Amino acid sequence: MARCSISLLGTIHFTLDGSPLRGLESTKVRLLLAYLAVESAQVHERERLAGLFWPEMSEAQARHSLSQALYNLKQSLGEAGKTGDLSAGPGAPAPFLLLTPQTVQFNPHGDTWLDVHAFDLALASVHRHAHRRLETCAHCARLLQDMETLYRGDFLPGASLRGCQAFEEWALVRRERLHLQMCAALSDLVTYHEGRAETRRALEVAQRWAHLDPFNEPAQRGLMFIPPELK
Repeated sequence: MARCSISLLGTIHFTLDGSPLRGLESTKVRLLLAYLAVESAQVHERERLAGLFWPEMSEAQARHSLSQALYNLKQSLGEAGKTGDLSAGPGAPAPFLLLTPQTVQFNPHGDTWLDVHAFDLALASVHRHAHRRLETCAHCARLLQDMETLYRGDFLPGASLRGCQAFEEWALVRRERLHLQMCAALSDLVTYHEGRAETRRALEVAQRWAHLDPFNEPAQRGLMFIPPELK
């Protein structure tokens, strides 16, 4: 069964069984795949998707363009000619794209790794963990470290679809939310390492926090008290 890996933090990169996903015909098709993967918990009406990515076209033209883009995705994912549903019988590989004449969904139960979802899961695990204090919890510190590793940069960096205002707004909201969550995680990591007298590691995290949030006073203040031996 093929495995799809999708990276959208700091880069936009798709792989299938470890090799770059090839054959995606345009930036719009790549961003359609990114959108469907991030929003895989939702079943999307084709009409709404068509309006999101082809707002300048008539409804019929937009639906046709969406159908072409979905066929391109199926080809690239090795699913051309498959039905794209879960009724193929036991033991059949689960498709990545679940398609009906009216709806589209990226299979939330397929063999897919997505950095955004891994980031969200780590954060949710921190929130659920029954610790006495976050700043002294080694378990949550490891989860925060995972988030730091996953966050290689902004969500969908450099991605832009001219004229697709609704998509641009969706991407902006996601980008800002992830950025704020990462800054908060770095703040908690600084406090954790400072509490353990791990000065060098605290400084490394503080430097990244200050780089991500250069106008944040606490982030900048943390760099003002660097021991001379670490300068």
